[in-house]
Amino acid sequence: MDRDELTYEGHEEVRLDRFLSQAYPSLSRNYFEKVISKGHVFVNHKPTKKSLKLQPLDEILIDFPPLDPLELTPVEMDIPVFFEDRDLALIYKHPKLVSHPAVGTTEPTLIHGLLHRFRQLQGLDTVRPGLVHRLDKDTSGIMIIAKNLTTHELLANQFRARQIKKTYLAVVHRTLEKTLVDAPIGRSLNDRKKMGIQPQTGKEALTEFVPLFTSKGCTLVKAMPKTGRTHQIRVHLQHIHHPIVGDPLYGFLGLDKPLNPPRILLHAHNLEFTHPHTMKPMRFTSSLPQDFSQFLERMGLDTANCPDLIL
Repeated sequence: MDRDELTYEGHEEVRLDRFLSQAYPSLSRNYFEKVISKGHVFVNHKPTKKSLKLQPLDEILIDFPPLDPLELTPVEMDIPVFFEDRDLALIYKHPKLVSHPAVGTTEPTLIHGLLHRFRQLQGLDTVRPGLVHRLDKDTSGIMIIAKNLTTHELLANQFRARQIKKTYLAVVHRTLEKTLVDAPIGRSLNDRKKMGIQPQTGKEALTEFVPLFTSKGCTLVKAMPKTGRTHQIRVHLQHIHHPIVGDPLYGFLGLDKPLNPPRILLHAHNLEFTHPHTMKPMRFTSSLPQDFSQFLERMGLDTANCPDLIL
């Protein structure tokens, strides 16, 4: 079940169902009437009614109902596998592929492909079978898949304990020096599709950035998130005025145009963790996809001769 938290920042009373439909433009007021009536919405930690008039600073918690399991049908698709045993797999997610179904999603997602590729996932009692973490739609790279519930729980514990090391590659605007960004992240108060720096209400977020190569007003960087907030790398780079090239939500669209990026230039490059059953250290790297490599070549970097890309 998807969960979201928000605070009513208005100064006048407003009906709960009306406010939620405005906060989530892709969802109808009728949808929220049903969600509220089924007890999935709490205001100040209490179940509520759709007609409730919100007061300033009311805290709202929404447990979005799970998708209908009948929608999670296997779909054959290309999912490269780096490693696989009876408990887990390391796979490559192509860009333009949504990680999991959500309200309003119509095209097949990675979950649909995983159900076809790993048939044992079809027996798992979960809305997102196999998925321990996710990547944004246009982000490419490596992901861990849990093939049973025990492994899923153990890997999730490692993520929560920050024991899994993730390294991304990104191309950002301007020359970026090595930096550590410590800035809390929460849902944007102005656009529910976005996250933002929220000093008072946000959750702790920490990301280290290391420059690898600078050319033509851009820098290729290693991004190493120490926490796992939604859109963390993208929000932190926007915060320090070095947004990712090609980022439609947090980027400089005017500066992107002459560069003609194929997509947001963010790639999950490396994962290090402990196998939850064998207790052996595991380390896997996903090579840059063709569209990312071709962009770097246009920027004057021959990735084949760049030792800094070997992490």
